Amino acid sequence: MASVLLQVEGKITMTNGTVQSTPVTAYFSYFEHDPLCVNVTFGWEHRGVSVEVDWEFGRDLLVEAFKDGSAGGGDVVIVDSGEWMSFCFFSPEGTAVILLEGEGVSSFLEAAKELVPVGEEDLSEALDEELAEILG
Repeated sequence: MASVLLQVEGKITMTNGTVQSTPVTAYFSYFEHDPLCVNVTFGWEHRGVSVEVDWEFGRDLLVEAFKDGSAGGGDVVIVDSGEWMSFCFFSPEGTAVILLEGEGVSSFLEAAKELVPVGEEDLSEALDEELAEILG
């Protein structure tokens, strides 16, 4: 099973009554057997405790952000400003903005496109897995 794995450095700023900014590491992964999906784990320290948050989203969201400068809406927005890629998460509890080195995110996306070109995703294996999971 072919995959793309990449670590990208950045910082997270959270607003939940107070503003906190801290270094963050994002671990991106992309797997050939699930060609429409990107997985990322954001990790940082909060009050001496290691925090990890996993997020799964469509690769097309990254493609669109690089193509148009921004993508998403509602609770999640990704903005490409060249040097930085902003992942913005909005909720009633507060806002989190994760700034990652744009070059690192771009390198990840290009490697994923090289593994499975956009528009050439073979969904038969993913569909078979989903059906097997649903039918038990």
